[in-house]
Amino acid sequence: MKKVIGGGFLVFVGLFMLLGLFASTKPANLLVDGMVFLLFVLGPVIGGGLLIRSHYALNTRAEVESRKASIAAREKEVLRLAKARGGELTIPDIVTETSMSTEEADEVMRELVVKRFADMKMTDSGAIVYEFFELLRDEPEDRRPRLESWKDEKDVN
Repeated sequence: MKKVIGGGFLVFVGLFMLLGLFASTKPANLLVDGMVFLLFVLGPVIGGGLLIRSHYALNTRAEVESRKASIAAREKEVLRLAKARGGELTIPDIVTETSMSTEEADEVMRELVVKRFADMKMTDSGAIVYEFFELLRDEPEDRRPRLESWKDEKDVN
């Protein structure tokens, strides 16, 4: 908040100096007036604007970092649940076992699918089940599909 107040003060000082430059009764000297304008008007206005901008950029960066940390924590929570459930989860499972909403659970699962930690499959009844290959219990280790061996031309669905 100090940056916003300081920046606002600098902008005010620059504009006040501009007013003084226009109200001046001395004879015009282009070189001197140009230097005064640059130093006492443009300098404070630009400096104040940059100060205010840096305050809001810092807040935006902090929000992005906070969101990333929140998503990472939710992903860990889902992975622990998947391990406890034998490597298969549905969105309702996640919602009932965690503090996430349906939208949050869907966002986390889509992110895990994109990162190739899980794959989506649809059951005959139309429910979407997310499989975590590294956590599946019912197949021996050597029969599980490995994500590293997937080729781009293979169909993932």
